[in-house]
Amino acid sequence: MLNKNVLMLILHWACFCDVWKQKPAIHPAARAMTENIPAGIRLEKEVIIVNELGLHARSAAKIAKIAQKARGPIRISMQGRQVDAKSMLDIMTLAAGKGAVLLISAKDFCDEALLCSIAALVEQGFGEE
Repeated sequence: MLNKNVLMLILHWACFCDVWKQKPAIHPAARAMTENIPAGIRLEKEVIIVNELGLHARSAAKIAKIAQKARGPIRISMQGRQVDAKSMLDIMTLAAGKGAVLLISAKDFCDEALLCSIAALVEQGFGEE
């Protein structure tokens, strides 16, 4: 059984190869690991809406634009309701105002950077003043 650090290193390497389209292609076992994250490894970030207008159309569009680059599903949860982060309309149905707590999660390990980008966008108030 691989320890957690070795597993993380293998998964990062697998994602790097996939992103840069290097040869050899990702080994099927490595791809399977990136698609089915082992128990205990969670890809999620909790963020708080800080901008005055909350989660509106423009901010939802910014999130969806980033999420659409993901290999796997990215979800946003608020108060038990979960939506697809790739859909601007789904995001808007959360009606998240200032101070709302969102949980952003990804299934594919290679989407970790996108997950962090979305979290940073929310934490920075979507670039609004």
